[in-house]
Amino acid sequence: MDSQQFPTTKLLLIRHGQARSADGSYGEDTPLSTLGERQAQRLAEVIAANTQPTTIYTSPYRRAAETAIPLCKALKQEPLMDHRLSEFDFGSNSLEAIEERPDLLIWQATHRGTARSESLGEFMVRVTDSCEEMIERHKNECVAVFAHAGTIDAAIRWAVGFTPESIWQHEFNLTNGSITEIDYWPNGQIQGGSPRYASIVRVGDSAHLTDLVSII
Repeated sequence: MDSQQFPTTKLLLIRHGQARSADGSYGEDTPLSTLGERQAQRLAEVIAANTQPTTIYTSPYRRAAETAIPLCKALKQEPLMDHRLSEFDFGSNSLEAIEERPDLLIWQATHRGTARSESLGEFMVRVTDSCEEMIERHKNECVAVFAHAGTIDAAIRWAVGFTPESIWQHEFNLTNGSITEIDYWPNGQIQGGSPRYASIVRVGDSAHLTDLVSII
């Protein structure tokens, strides 16, 4: 395939490591736990040894940014922070509330996590915009993206062609520190083929974590 006419971008979508706060809250400023820090270090070792992305993006949330730090140090790169990679706001402020799965009641594009937060459709638009910009900016490159389960869900939906108006009737099992890998051809793979093409290489892969796997 002609890499100039049909460029591809490899996206490594990485869910942040386990996060915990002393007061039990769970929000934008929640730091990584000790286990989360170990997961971040393991991620850095595996990705630096096997893939070596040319660019590293991160959500502005502390738990995502902290997960990116070891890889940034290993590859001597500065991360690019993108607010569009932030998690969808479900209105939960504790791990106990999150474990009750309020997200299962939010499935239509018009649904919102809180009265004043964005809708699922609006969430999908901002994640889509971020992904589109990445593939345009990083043709024939590998990009590491440190984000959240909901954000990665939205990115997978974008890759397979779901629109912002589509209902949310599934989810992907994404453990802390897992890697979802997508090869994306914005111009398609071949002349006369699909105008866009995505290869979902792996979803929620946590084999590299071995004894460090955690769900929340």
